[in-house]
Amino acid sequence: MERENQEYISIVNATENNLKHVSLKIPKKKITVFTGVSGSGKSSLCLDTIAAESRRELNVTFQVLSSSFCRNMVVRRSSAWRIFRLRS
Repeated sequence: MERENQEYISIVNATENNLKHVSLKIPKKKITVFTGVSGSGKSSLCLDTIAAESRRELNVTFQVLSSSFCRNMVVRRSSAWRIFRLRS
């Protein structure tokens, strides 16, 4: 039986490439698979939205370390209106 207070990564109003105002909840500590036809936005959701926000949060959290370690990495903000509960 699933717990009522399951933790989720929530994405609100993502608009990146083929994503048009997509909102969803992804359960934490679970394996999640994104499937769909070619061009449906799977990579945009995973790479351009979730991964971009993860990189941004890591950069903010470890700013001193990341500034010396990743000088050439470009960190850009995700196009999603809001992504929250990404951290445990």
